[in-house]
Amino acid sequence: MKFSKTSQSLIAGIVLAFSSGVFAHTAWLVPEEGQQNVYRLQFGGHGGVLEPYEADKLITVDAFDSSGEAVTVESEETESGVLIHVSEEPALFAVHFDNGYHARDAQGRSFNVRMSELPGSTRATYAPKYHKFIIDWNAESIKPQGQTFEVIPLDAEPPRAGQPMRVKVVINGEPAEGINLGHGEEGTEGTTNAEGIATFTPRPGLNGMWAGKRFQVTDNKDYTELSYEYLLGFYAQ
Repeated sequence: MKFSKTSQSLIAGIVLAFSSGVFAHTAWLVPEEGQQNVYRLQFGGHGGVLEPYEADKLITVDAFDSSGEAVTVESEETESGVLIHVSEEPALFAVHFDNGYHARDAQGRSFNVRMSELPGSTRATYAPKYHKFIIDWNAESIKPQGQTFEVIPLDAEPPRAGQPMRVKVVINGEPAEGINLGHGEEGTEGTTNAEGIATFTPRPGLNGMWAGKRFQVTDNKDYTELSYEYLLGFYAQ
């Protein structure tokens, strides 16, 4: 696959932009410096700090070319995180990362276990993360990828900095109302309506559109809160 100048500029600047850690508490891919067709999975915690993670928290990584055909993906576990090897440069990645359960004890300390596994705990959060990385914007970019929690662009034309773009947020394929959008975790770009639609104004260069919401859960022995978070990465001129 040959990339446009826009796509080449994206790849050149993406390591710096995504490695800045502004996408806190999400998971995302960055090109591995010095290696062709290799990407590294990163995970960010509160305050924009990159955090280590267990490799089995990466549930799926799918990659597609500009025609929507699957690109072969292989994962490699290393001491510094998971590397994703692709058979060719993809136009789009779709990622599911499961950050698991975070239960709190009576003193308010958090443990990465189910509520039922922590004696005395009465509250816990389940935190699945999703990521879509659009490297080369094309007609396939606006098609759903079937993620449980997903942000779907609605405009076929590539995003332009300063010009609002429309997106639709779905949960299990159904429109999701009240989902906050923002740059990184700022959450200041609006909220989805009853149809799951909201607008987002891109900034020049690489954008990380964050989307998320916490849902209270009852009658569940493992968690009392479901926290969905999403990071949509794309380039805007």
